[in-house]
Amino acid sequence: CRSPSRLSRWTAAPSSRGVRGCVKQRGILLLVLPPHSPKLNGYVERAHRTHVEEFSDFYDGELTMGPLNRALRELEAFSNEERPHQSLGWLSPMEYLAERRLEDAS
Repeated sequence: CRSPSRLSRWTAAPSSRGVRGCVKQRGILLLVLPPHSPKLNGYVERAHRTHVEEFSDFYDGELTMGPLNRALRELEAFSNEERPHQSLGWLSPMEYLAERRLEDAS
C-alpha cells in the first residue's frame, strides 16, 4: 500500500480492490465521483469536453494506437506551447509559465 502522500496520485481505478483496501487500511474516506458529473466536477468535465472536441476536429487519421498516440502528443504540444487559454490571459501555458518565472526572478 502506498504512502498517504502518494495516494492522491494513484493511477488505478478508484474502485479497484487495491485502492479500496489501502484506503480502508489507513482509515481514509474514499469518495468516488461518477463519470460525466458536471454538477460535481464541472471544471474537469468541461476541460474533458474541450479536449475531445478539439481532438475530433484535429484528427482525421487511422484509428490505431500508433497514429492516435502521435496525434495526441502533437495536440498536447500545441495546447501547451501555442494555444492561447482564456484562463491564462490568452497566453499559452508555456508563455504564462515564462512570464511567471520572469516575475519571480525580479
